Amino acid sequence: MSRPTPSSTDRPGFSSPGGEVHDSRHRLGWFADAGTEPGWYPFRVFRGPFSYTDASGLSIAYQVVGEGDRNLVWIPGLISHLEINWELPATARFLERVASLGRTLIFDKRGSGLSDRDLGTGTLEARMDDLVAVMDAAGFNSAHLIGISEGAALGLLMAASNPDRVQSVTAVGSVLQGPLAPGHPNPDRAKVWAADFVARVLQGWGSGEVLPMFSRVDPSISKESRARFERNSATPRAVGDALAADLEVDARPILSAVHCPALIVHCLDDPIAEFKIAERCVGLMPDARVAAIDGAFHWSEYVADLDLYADAIETFITGAAPVREGTMDRMLATVVFTDLVQSTATAAALGDAAWRSVLDRHDRLAKETISQYRGEFIKSTGDGILAVFDGPGRAIEATERIREGLNALDLQIRAGVHTGEIHRRGDDISGLGVVVASRVQALAADGEIWVSSTIPGLVVGSALEFADRGTYELKGVPGEWALSAVV
Repeated sequence: MSRPTPSSTDRPGFSSPGGEVHDSRHRLGWFADAGTEPGWYPFRVFRGPFSYTDASGLSIAYQVVGEGDRNLVWIPGLISHLEINWELPATARFLERVASLGRTLIFDKRGSGLSDRDLGTGTLEARMDDLVAVMDAAGFNSAHLIGISEGAALGLLMAASNPDRVQSVTAVGSVLQGPLAPGHPNPDRAKVWAADFVARVLQGWGSGEVLPMFSRVDPSISKESRARFERNSATPRAVGDALAADLEVDARPILSAVHCPALIVHCLDDPIAEFKIAERCVGLMPDARVAAIDGAFHWSEYVADLDLYADAIETFITGAAPVREGTMDRMLATVVFTDLVQSTATAAALGDAAWRSVLDRHDRLAKETISQYRGEFIKSTGDGILAVFDGPGRAIEATERIREGLNALDLQIRAGVHTGEIHRRGDDISGLGVVVASRVQALAADGEIWVSSTIPGLVVGSALEFADRGTYELKGVPGEWALSAVV
């Protein structure tokens, strides 16, 4: 059954001189499973023009899409193909989201897509030369870099080596320390795993069975479509050589030299690149932060998944949370839950009238303090509060002031703080970010402010200090969480 045809005005098209815009009525076969009709592509698609430039004797293919005052560069992961990228629904949507922020340069790295298939040296330094060459050819004196997977290390190296040409760098699902890099706790096991992983990739390449090893699969997209993308993006030898380099990559030594604003966007349960490695790398950069995504994918064939990445990037680059028509207002925020200790016993001892007076003073203090720290009081929870802030540092400082003020009233609280995605529903909020903060607060010791593992890496360089409180499973939340107390 074919999908309904959206209006051609659903989304803007992106073009540049000589380019061609294909709207949503352009029929593609990507959605087709065996025995079904091709579906309608749901977004407007930019195609061409494609250009080439020389880099160290190799031809590197690129294109520029979008308009505006900003320059952005999309650095692909292991493989890409400038034409077929636009036939992948989620990837095309992601590229459109990036291109809506300004002029966006997209290119195929050496060894991949429309660029020369010869990797040459294939080193990060050589690929950085390719990046410089395409930026020069496109007239990009400086830009915001967005590196995907293995492209993240390339973006960070460019930022460290050519600071005058990089305004900011975003690393999405970043591969910054491969399993064969120094420091692995079990190097022998890592070597066995790496050899098996490369063997499986090479054995299955071109069959459509390899992309699911890196990407969350949408069953509506056919296996042959993935196979076509694999075959057109790279040869098995080129993929094997690139993977070998990725397994040994170690970007840690250059991170202290990345002085521009940096954002690490990473799923908490990324199956390819561990979140804890990305989180540790943030602490090595002078001006870096984490956007922790509550998810378990590295890349994805689902638009909604990649929209989470795009939301974090848009907020970082523009300074404003994205608003998408037809969706809830979804954003990254720091959520605070507090709870009065032994409130039931205190209420019984004081009586109803006196207890209501205590709660009124509690709420006034909380609202005034939250406002002073640029937060938003969402609601009273009866004997506690729910609030959101645009930064974890301010959230923690505000919670400390609330705790001090209530201590003066002989009241004690416990609090939970978490930075994650929330959904706005009118004056209320929901989402996994709210759930995590609530679960952390429930575990906190009396009189303490506990934070989730997303917090410490976001406040590196501040005066805040934390004490480890152990690892916990949070009810209804995937994975295990390392929790800390503010000290």
